[in-house]
Amino acid sequence: MLNLIKYELIKQRTSKIILTGFIILAELAFIIGVCIDNENIWATGTFCLMLLAMITFVIVALEAISTYYRDMQDKSGYMLFMTPHSVYTIMGGKILTGILSIVAATIIFGLLTFADVTVVASKYHELTRMVDSIRSALNQLYAIDISWGAVIIATVDIVFSWIAMITSAFLAITLCMTLIRGVRGKGFISFAAFCAINWVYEFATIQISNWLDLSSYTAQMGFTAVTTVVFAGVCFWASGYILKRELSL
Repeated sequence: MLNLIKYELIKQRTSKIILTGFIILAELAFIIGVCIDNENIWATGTFCLMLLAMITFVIVALEAISTYYRDMQDKSGYMLFMTPHSVYTIMGGKILTGILSIVAATIIFGLLTFADVTVVASKYHELTRMVDSIRSALNQLYAIDISWGAVIIATVDIVFSWIAMITSAFLAITLCMTLIRGVRGKGFISFAAFCAINWVYEFATIQISNWLDLSSYTAQMGFTAVTTVVFAGVCFWASGYILKRELSL
């Protein structure tokens, strides 16, 4: 498994190096802006960091999906499935590589956010009071608690959703590459299958959530986390089962 993860990281190292460079530049802009007391510069750095956080999640997801698609399509990538590893181990290595990348990015952006917020709060007291006022208003009007705990819970939920998206994409690609061999436009068909799988999942979770009548934010987040993990597990198992059944691996 470790060798498989290392192999996947080597294939994806270029994008990670580029993203790291942009993150360093954005953080430097923030630090320089705070040091010279230029709000435009540090605000620009903050905006770039937020944008890079979203881009990182998208790029890591697309890389994991595109790598799996190429491995299923190309002969050179397909040879990976001929190694003495089970299909679940191979897929697990690919998914774990993405998970490790996302967790590492989440930790990095989380530490940067905590440090940057602390620096700005200590330097600009008026901004701190304004943020506290906004938090209080949101809590009173909409019962939304913007705290570090809520942010952590939301982040974990996003990571779980990301894992479910990757595994459902793997299932869609596996279905198309094994059940409809020789058909053109497999990329489009895989995308359509991915949308259909996730639509069914979203529809089912909405119906179950309405039936359970979850009122509190914590209960909703807990329900989402559980259903997402179950959905990801089912997609992962189904992909491996189809590969073992349809291909001579």
